[in-house]
Amino acid sequence: MTQEQAIEAVEDADISTSGWLDVIIEQISDKYAQGYLTCFLENLSGRLSATYEEYREEVLEALEYDIWGK
Repeated sequence: MTQEQAIEAVEDADISTSGWLDVIIEQISDKYAQGYLTCFLENLSGRLSATYEEYREEVLEALEYDIWGK
């Protein structure tokens, strides 16, 4: 999954479903981006529930970071 595909998947995801983001992260082909996002989400999960729209917004912002193709 590319950056654009990941962004689209997060925008379209049903955040009421448990583990919705895990499925997306597993499909990211860029290992650096995948690792960065996994760490980012561990920190974010301590502050917000994955079922909040604010959580999705934080994830979308992180997906825009320059973490792709490193």
